[in-house]
Amino acid sequence: KKKILQLQNISTGHIRDLSFSVEKGECTVLLDMNNTILMDIIDLMNGALTPVSGSILLDGEPYLGKKPSYALKKGVCFINEYPLQTMVFKDLGYFENLIFLLNRKQWNLHLRKRLLWSIAQEYMPMVGESIHVKEVSALPPAVLYSMIYNRVHLYNPKVVFCIQPFSGADMYLRMHIIYLIQELKKKGITVIILAVSLSDSLVVADRLMVIENGQLSKDYDSSKFIWFRS
Repeated sequence: KKKILQLQNISTGHIRDLSFSVEKGECTVLLDMNNTILMDIIDLMNGALTPVSGSILLDGEPYLGKKPSYALKKGVCFINEYPLQTMVFKDLGYFENLIFLLNRKQWNLHLRKRLLWSIAQEYMPMVGESIHVKEVSALPPAVLYSMIYNRVHLYNPKVVFCIQPFSGADMYLRMHIIYLIQELKKKGITVIILAVSLSDSLVVADRLMVIENGQLSKDYDSSKFIWFRS
């Protein structure tokens, strides 16, 4: 399988000589046992932090994150913890929220109209009448989660980092988030779940990497997940 993301001997304030690779299309859980490195990983990928040493390769090319727009341009997206608080644009309607990342691309007007029409046709069966809603703040959480995940699904990045995706979610919402992550995987998008507890992550994961004291301590494929289920 092709390696989509490689960290090679990365060190930061909290990360100590960390090396790992993630294969294209797989869902990997990075479990941070000490809750110290997740922010550094996010900051490395969105350009807010430069490593003290080491290098990052994305799709075989050096990844030199300088600012958030670089990450997006290179095909790296993030779904924040508690995304309803930070990733719902309440002054925009549902459809405008859905295409928000695509709006960063430059389209000529004629192409844009045809593109938007085809997007509406593609996503209508998934989201139903919500696609026409102008006031998104009144929509239920599950619908808003769909909107956020479908925004990433539509943009089709190489890698999406899901930060503690099950935080604050009840059982019904957790099941829905599992479904949404599976839809990203079906499209061939590589999903990296950044977590400090396993929660429901192993239901969708192909691999679990355990980080202790800033270093990779264990690496399990899905055949070993039965060890973690009581």
